[in-house]
Amino acid sequence: MKGEVGLDGIAIIVNDMLVINEDTLNEALNISAKVEVKFVFLQAKTSDRFDGDEMGTFFYGVKSFFFTNGTEAKNKR
Repeated sequence: MKGEVGLDGIAIIVNDMLVINEDTLNEALNISAKVEVKFVFLQAKTSDRFDGDEMGTFFYGVKSFFFTNGTEAKNKR
């Protein structure tokens, strides 16, 4: 679909803490001088078959998350 980024959810984990707002980010950053960040990208499907196009859209969404400045098409939801 045009404008579809292929992502249903994104979790950002800093120093083993799920970041849900700026306060939890600051709390996680104060735990240690070393910062470890993990990104978890989610895509949920109910189809009983594999769709390579959907995987491509998902990978495009992950790439766009890191390498765009917010000017590219996004989901309407």
